[in-house]
Amino acid sequence: MTKYCPRCGYPNPDDALFCQRCGYQFTPYRPKKSSSKIIVGAVGGIIAIVVAVLAVFLVMHHSGGVAITPLGGTLCYNPYNDELIANITLNSTGKITIINASIRGTSISSTNITPNTLLPGENEIFITFNSVTQQELGNLQSYTIILTLSNGEQISVVANLEEYFGSPTVNQIGTGTMCTLPNGTVKVVLTLQSNANVRIVSIAIVGYELQGPGEITLTRGINSVTIYLPNTSGYTFQPGATYQLSLGLNDGANIEVAVVYVGQC
Repeated sequence: MTKYCPRCGYPNPDDALFCQRCGYQFTPYRPKKSSSKIIVGAVGGIIAIVVAVLAVFLVMHHSGGVAITPLGGTLCYNPYNDELIANITLNSTGKITIINASIRGTSISSTNITPNTLLPGENEIFITFNSVTQQELGNLQSYTIILTLSNGEQISVVANLEEYFGSPTVNQIGTGTMCTLPNGTVKVVLTLQSNANVRIVSIAIVGYELQGPGEITLTRGINSVTIYLPNTSGYTFQPGATYQLSLGLNDGANIEVAVVYVGQC
């Protein structure tokens, strides 16, 4: 076939790129793309977008529409009242409730979560675990707290064991009373205030070989305590006189309290 130059009209071979007379450049032939392929490609792109959007929707729907990011946590343990307190920080994209907290690898479960509802933004949460023995807690430096949410999801938060609480403080409120029962047993009534659960393991009247059984548990707060001391040696006490009692605590500390002898009970 012959291709004629549009500029000078010279006949050129059909596959010529330039006119052999004037050098005119012929436009190379480009086959048109199939419209069906364009349509298929466009439809494929749309499907991919729809699938991606649907996947995001399903993830959000599965998690209740709320995404939670742990920002860190600490643990403090009080061996005197077997109490473990976690302080954790969580970032939430929505409102959701924490219904339970536990420590992975143990049977330790929460007794109180304050506040238990997460709001959008950063949240500081305090979790109390009671009746936690030192043996059950172990000697790890960090623990994983599992939070169970109201939508059934579970979130893991790593918390470092920061410190142990200090020794319990026990103070006497007012002056106690002491009297003698008809059988000779000395009865002591005290009011004590404690900042933790602690046990009285030994009791003695200072200056007398008069001791009583221990294992009296003081709870955190104000405690009314009644102590019975067998007076097998037949000691006598002066009505109106003040006597000192020594109370030994389970952490090794000793405190002295004052009581007034009021005579017969």
